Amino acid sequence: MQPVAVQPFDSIAARAVARELGAALRGARIEKVFQPDRLELALVLRGRGRQQVLLSARGPFSRVHLTERKLAAPARPAGFVMLLRKYLEGGRIREVAQPGLERVLAFEVETRDDLGDPAIRTLVAELTGSHSNLVLLGGPWQAGAPILAALRPVTAQMSRVRQIEPGLPYEPPPIDRDRQDPLTGDPLAALAVPGSLAKALQGRFHSLSRHAIAQILQIAGLAPDRPAAGLDAAERDRLVAAWTAAMAALHAGAFFPRLVVGQPWDYALLPPTLDPVPPTAEGAAASRLLDGYYRDRWDAQVAEGLRAQISRRIADEVAKVDSRLDQARQTVARAESADEYRRWGDLLLTWQNAVPGGAAEASLADPATGATVVVPLDPSRSVADNAQRHYRTYKKYLAARRIQESMLEGARAEAAWWRDRQADLDRAENLADLRALEAAVSDEPAAAGAGRPGQDAGPERYRSADGLEILVGRNNRQNDLLTGRLARPEDWWFHAQKAPGSHVVVRAPSATAHLPEKTCLQAALLAAWYSKARTDTRVPVAYTRRKYVRRKPGAAPGFVTYDHERILLVTPDSADLAGILRLN
Repeated sequence: MQPVAVQPFDSIAARAVARELGAALRGARIEKVFQPDRLELALVLRGRGRQQVLLSARGPFSRVHLTERKLAAPARPAGFVMLLRKYLEGGRIREVAQPGLERVLAFEVETRDDLGDPAIRTLVAELTGSHSNLVLLGGPWQAGAPILAALRPVTAQMSRVRQIEPGLPYEPPPIDRDRQDPLTGDPLAALAVPGSLAKALQGRFHSLSRHAIAQILQIAGLAPDRPAAGLDAAERDRLVAAWTAAMAALHAGAFFPRLVVGQPWDYALLPPTLDPVPPTAEGAAASRLLDGYYRDRWDAQVAEGLRAQISRRIADEVAKVDSRLDQARQTVARAESADEYRRWGDLLLTWQNAVPGGAAEASLADPATGATVVVPLDPSRSVADNAQRHYRTYKKYLAARRIQESMLEGARAEAAWWRDRQADLDRAENLADLRALEAAVSDEPAAAGAGRPGQDAGPERYRSADGLEILVGRNNRQNDLLTGRLARPEDWWFHAQKAPGSHVVVRAPSATAHLPEKTCLQAALLAAWYSKARTDTRVPVAYTRRKYVRRKPGAAPGFVTYDHERILLVTPDSADLAGILRLN
């Protein structure tokens, strides 16, 4: 599985968040500290209303910002959180600072020590990708402050350059002294370096990500892959102007948070032009952008991992079912010879007086066909005993065949169940769909037939062009719930014909209500789109009243039969679906 691409939280984002948090949190009281995830921390503060800050040290998702998300606290807090509660809860935010233009945010907190005397504690968020960390200091933010605790302690065995352990003096993340500070440096000094313009600037200045440099070059109208040494006078002037405008915005704390489409970056905070219109959004605009962006990217990452996990589970189960099917087919094939044993027994009893004693076989004429049949014998047994022995073998094979045929039918049903789960996986569009499917494939299929309660969000709801409600089951459980419990007898039921897919129900105002043509077409489009036949040019969709739909006895959830159906041919198209109003 390939990880989801995510734009790193760089020094520009840190500067924007520091500006927001400094204005929003100064003087706010820390009411609660908890750890929603192993590498994430949340601060609940009370100042100008209740606010919540998320601090994440999760690799490429490392970041700090305000969040309105509902974060759950674990039942058993970790030791790091217990120390933070001891030292920070009840304290007030004194300052939120970003040293220089680094990916570091320091929360200085006014609190009291064990004796009740005023004290300063600092929570430092080092947002340096895979080395991100959260560190608690026993004093103001500065080099040499004693370390009280760390989310990820770094021992001498782990790093000879910089250790982070309780009792050691704190050393900030090192800065490359061979490179210049972008806030005070001259971009033209980078033009003498061989290579592309973007790499030359990144090699000359510390603290700027490649995304930030690419955005500045876009403002200047310069391609990042341009040779650094090949700029003419006008291009140099544009570079200086764009650089100056970007650094001035950083000095002034003026940011322009926006999502971007069609660029090498996903979001931007720097000015979009040399002379931008001042942003009108106040408050936590950058935090709202970053919270939504990283939440969506993390959900996508989790969804990809879950999709791969479910795919492996389905593939494993399909392989097991296929193996059982092969074994059952072979056993049934062997049992086909059962009739031959019955025939031998009948012939021995018919011709028992003509069979010589002590023979190993006998050639007997079949009265039904006139053909000569060679019947094997046990020389030590009588003719009657040999006949009974063949009858017993016939009954044994017959019983085995019945058992294997029953097992074969069950294996076929189970194989169909897993094919439907693969269809569910193919049409799963979001994390909620995948979590519902994960719960479904964690249960035993076919035989058990029941899902775990309370783990499904329920069918999706749409409004047709005629104002009628359309319900769509997105997996086997939702299909079973929709058709078996939610749909009324007079409602209309749709399903792609001979293809695994969603059950679609149109709510009928009354038992005699006519099904409007537009609604019928839209419901059929939904049934075709959410089926295995989505990519087909023409999909036959069957529809009938719900009262003509019946669940197969003993079948897995979602398996039904129906009659009184009509067929509508539709072409699945996302553009047509866009005209259907989704309600949830």
